[in-house]
Amino acid sequence: MVLRQFRGTGPGVIALIVIAFLALWGGTLAVPVQGSDFVYDTHPLPLYALLKSLNDAFPVAAMILVIVMAGLTAILLVNFNTADFFIGERTFLPAFIYVILTGLFARLHYMNPVLPASLFLLLAIIRINGSYRVEGVAYNFFDAGIFTGLGSLIYGNLAWFLVLIFIGAIIFRSAGMKELIISVAGILAPWLLTFGFYYLAGYDIVELLTSISYNLFTDGSTEMFSKSEVIVLLVAGAVAVVSVGHLFRNMGMMKIKSRKTFYLLGYTVLTVGLVFFLVPSASIELAWILFIPVSYFLTYYFIFVKKRILRETAFYILLSAAAVMQLLYLLG
Repeated sequence: MVLRQFRGTGPGVIALIVIAFLALWGGTLAVPVQGSDFVYDTHPLPLYALLKSLNDAFPVAAMILVIVMAGLTAILLVNFNTADFFIGERTFLPAFIYVILTGLFARLHYMNPVLPASLFLLLAIIRINGSYRVEGVAYNFFDAGIFTGLGSLIYGNLAWFLVLIFIGAIIFRSAGMKELIISVAGILAPWLLTFGFYYLAGYDIVELLTSISYNLFTDGSTEMFSKSEVIVLLVAGAVAVVSVGHLFRNMGMMKIKSRKTFYLLGYTVLTVGLVFFLVPSASIELAWILFIPVSYFLTYYFIFVKKRILRETAFYILLSAAAVMQLLYLLG
C-alpha cells in the first residue's frame, strides 16, 4: 500500500519524499557528524578545500548545503528518467529509493567530496546517454569529460571513472578515436585551468601535486564497515541483486536506448567495485556513487515485478534497514 503511494507523481508524493528524507536524515541533523580521517579530508583537493573551509567556518550552512546537494541528486534522478523514459514509467520512486539508500549510512551525512562528485557523475551519465543517434562527432563526451573532471577536483577518485565515459562511447556510439580523444580533453580541461590558476596566483603547485598523489594512490583511509553496516549491506545487497536479476531477465523487451542506458548503469556499478577494491585511497564513501544506479535498478523492480508480496516485502526490508541504522546512530 505504501509503495503504491510512492509510485505516483502528484504533489502528495513530493511531500511524502520530503518527510521520509527528514526522518531518515533526522539522526545526523540532531547529532551532526564531525568529519573523518579519510585522505580527502586530510589532503583536500582544490574545490573540496573550498567546501571544507565552509564547513569549518559555518557548519550549519555546510549541513544545509549537504542536504541541498542530496536533494538535487534525487531530483535529477527523477528528471533523467522523465526525459528519457528508460524505466518505462514516469515516477518519483527513484528519488525515494535514493533517500532510503542514503539513510543506510548515517555517518556519511556530513560535508564530504563524494556527494557533489556523484552529482557531477550523474550529469556525465546523462550527457553520455544523450549521444545516442547524434549525427557526426558527439561532443556529449567532451561535456561528460568536463563534468567528470570537475568532480575529480572535488573527489580525486572520480578521475578513474573516465573509463565509464569510454564504455558509454562504445555502448551508445561504437565510438571512433575522435570521441575518445575529446573525452580525455574534457576531463583534462578543468585540471589544466586549475594548474594555470595556481601558477598565476603563485600558489604552491608542489602541494597540489602532493594532494593529488595522496587522493589517488595513498592508502590514507582507516574507516571500516561496522558490524551493523555489514548486516545492512548484506540485506540491501540481497534485495539489489534480486532486482538486477529481474531487470536483466526483462531487458529483451526494452527499447534499444533503454537497454543501453541500463547497461551503462550496470557498468557504473562495476566501476565502483573495481575502484573500491583496486584503488588504495577508496573506501566506503563510494556508496554515494553506488546509490545512483541501484536506485534505478530497485525502481524498475518495484514497478514491474508481478508478485505484489515480493515487491512489498523487499520495499519494507529496505525501509526498515534505513530506520534501524538511524536508531543505531542516535543510540551510539
